[in-house]
Amino acid sequence: MSSSESGFSLLEVMAAIAVLGFTVAALLKLASVGLTLAKDVRETTALVAAADGQLRAAVSGGPLEERPSSKEGLECDVESVPYEGDEVRDLMKITVTARDKASGASYTLTTLKER
Repeated sequence: MSSSESGFSLLEVMAAIAVLGFTVAALLKLASVGLTLAKDVRETTALVAAADGQLRAAVSGGPLEERPSSKEGLECDVESVPYEGDEVRDLMKITVTARDKASGASYTLTTLKER
């Protein structure tokens, strides 16, 4: 090749393709992680909504929902026990735990209510 000819050598082209390949692989991994996090956030949001709905029903004295969410596989446990930490007021400690049967994930909310 004479000095007046321009263009890329084979080595430069191979290096550019390698850099492009690493960039695409990194972007695909980033997209995969993002999708996994979005799925986890959806599951956590469903658990929090189910627990919150049951806690609100328990505090208001209303009926507890049989199906805490439209998502299948969620279950909620509601526990109401006398609170021992305050002798002045007569309080109940209400704890709601929402569980996803499929993933095993759970979320717990606790509050105090006067009897």
